Amino acid sequence: RVCVILDVSGSTEDLYKNRYLGLVTTMVGGIALNLADNGDLDVMAFDSSLYDNLPGFTASNADTYIDKNVFDTHRGRFLVGGRATHYAKPLRALPKKYGPGAPVFAIFITDGENQDQADALEALVDLSYHGPVFVQTVGVGYGLSVSFDNLKEMNELGVVNPGPGEDRGPRYIDNAGFCTVDFKRATEQQVYDALLNEYPRFLAKALKSGLLPWTKAPVATRPGRGGIFGRR
Repeated sequence: RVCVILDVSGSTEDLYKNRYLGLVTTMVGGIALNLADNGDLDVMAFDSSLYDNLPGFTASNADTYIDKNVFDTHRGRFLVGGRATHYAKPLRALPKKYGPGAPVFAIFITDGENQDQADALEALVDLSYHGPVFVQTVGVGYGLSVSFDNLKEMNELGVVNPGPGEDRGPRYIDNAGFCTVDFKRATEQQVYDALLNEYPRFLAKALKSGLLPWTKAPVATRPGRGGIFGRR
């Protein structure tokens, strides 16, 4: 499954008003449809709450999706969201939404720093023990001037058994990537390359580790936690 996770916190208001996040969603969604196996992208949105009942994103509703479901640019108001930025809730929702062991590529679009970084890091670590779920974070902002330090910290978190170029840390597998693109100037190929800058390596590692459902999965338990498929 392919899931797009949209930041609808208050700080994104101007990015929706000037249709920049509409452009981002349309470009990212259009590319991601090529990865989905059913021509339909699941969509979640978040601020300090989680909105998981949004319609699917398809080729037929791509151009009007944001206006009809997320932010009414004509009236300049959120249809969902408008509060603080919390990453942990959508991250924790993924294994519940798809079930343990389900392969998921989640595209996480946000404009900056979150207020629950410790909890978000913990959620990302937990997610690495739930199976082949990869979170591609996409930082968006004016002129790419935002530092995105929290997203970079999530991306750089180490793994239990590091390979070449990896640091030691708490994750079972490196299950997150990070990119930032100037969507007003980028070509579709540049966006595609950015979205998949780390995912192929993740798939190779997941295959080798037995995390994919067509492989024989090992028993991998996080100390004090449940098994790789989310048994708690």
